[in-house]
Amino acid sequence: MDVPKYFKMKNLLVLSLSIFLYFTACTPQQKPAEETTFTVEKTSKPDSLVYQMDELERKWKGCNDDRCATYTATYIQLTDALEGSVAAKINQAIINDLRGESPSILEAADAYIADFDKEVQQEPDAPYFHNWTYEISQAVLSNDEKMFSIASNTYEYAGGAHGSYYTHYLNFNTQTGKKMTLGDVLKTDDKTVLYELGEQLFKSEYLKNGESYKEVGYSFGEEDQFYLPDNYVFEKEGIRFLYNIYEIAPYVLGQQEILFPWEKIEHLRKR
Repeated sequence: MDVPKYFKMKNLLVLSLSIFLYFTACTPQQKPAEETTFTVEKTSKPDSLVYQMDELERKWKGCNDDRCATYTATYIQLTDALEGSVAAKINQAIINDLRGESPSILEAADAYIADFDKEVQQEPDAPYFHNWTYEISQAVLSNDEKMFSIASNTYEYAGGAHGSYYTHYLNFNTQTGKKMTLGDVLKTDDKTVLYELGEQLFKSEYLKNGESYKEVGYSFGEEDQFYLPDNYVFEKEGIRFLYNIYEIAPYVLGQQEILFPWEKIEHLRKR
């Protein structure tokens, strides 16, 4: 017996709908594109500071494969930074450190790009022009009820065999928002009390076979007298001092650091 035409159409529609629903249920749904947002570091510790990573990027307007200049800063900012609060004080100190002599980070970035543009205008037909890069990235090293310490890493390239890089530490009191110095942790702000132990630690780490500083490539000035840099961070394990490239050694030897374990300087700590 012939099946009425409308029954054939009805069955076909049901079958098509079933196939569609089957594959819709089994196929992962594509997520809509998400807007770029700040990365927020959340913590459940009541005595830690909550912060986010802010990013600023500036590029030369004429960037192409042959020549370009970029300025990128990925830096820390504490959340809930009400005026006059500890968070606001720390945020402003971080900004001041990054902007240098410019009124703001944005203006520092624009000045860097403007310098590149000036170079290009002076030699518009140069067959080869080095790309310029300036990158700042920060990381949290300590975050507890007493201190908030960060490392600010900078890389810069404007031509030559290689770029330059350096690390700068910032230490803050989480109760007041003020920068911390050696005198806030030790009985004295005078680094020389650490020189004797510091030299022992340095030699054991970098002069493995009893060589002299000069033989390995280190130089502590004309008199070659050991000293500690002004660049240090308070960590859970102790106080870490860092010499950046070219400070006491050529580029090839990189950065040098000395960690003073707390147990070795316990007699110098404030109670």
